[in-house]
Amino acid sequence: MNRHTLAYIYIIFCTLAFITTATAKLFSDFSHPLMNSVDPVFFFIKAKYLLIFISAFEIGLSIFLLVKLITNRPMDGVKFVLWICMLFVLYRIAFLFSPSRLGTCKCFGVGSFFGFMEEKSDLYSLILLGIMLLGGIILQLWEWNAERNNKNLIFNTLNKEQK
Repeated sequence: MNRHTLAYIYIIFCTLAFITTATAKLFSDFSHPLMNSVDPVFFFIKAKYLLIFISAFEIGLSIFLLVKLITNRPMDGVKFVLWICMLFVLYRIAFLFSPSRLGTCKCFGVGSFFGFMEEKSDLYSLILLGIMLLGGIILQLWEWNAERNNKNLIFNTLNKEQK
């Protein structure tokens, strides 16, 4: 399987993941008291508004990734997914060190989709984030290596022609 095919599979997987998590966030129980409290990281916004914003962003991101698939440029989508995953990792790190996170759910909106704050949803979201991050890093390194080998091949061909 070549890297182009794997990039397509990766983008399709990420698109499905973003649509699923956005849907789960939108079906959260917004009447829960924790939803009316401020976010532990972004103190200027309530948790429910942040979930709605992130859901809309994930749906927009899914549309962007589908456009990259249609236009036959999946590696552009891979770079964007990597950037977004790094932002999610930074949010999780900030959440971990936030003093106001005590008493809040670490499920990031997915637990209330099931009707209760499920403890395993944090693990599931970490696994999903890890798969997207690791897959994107592998594809990007593979792309850079292929580009470097292609440049070396062109350079060696030009050197042979000059001799």
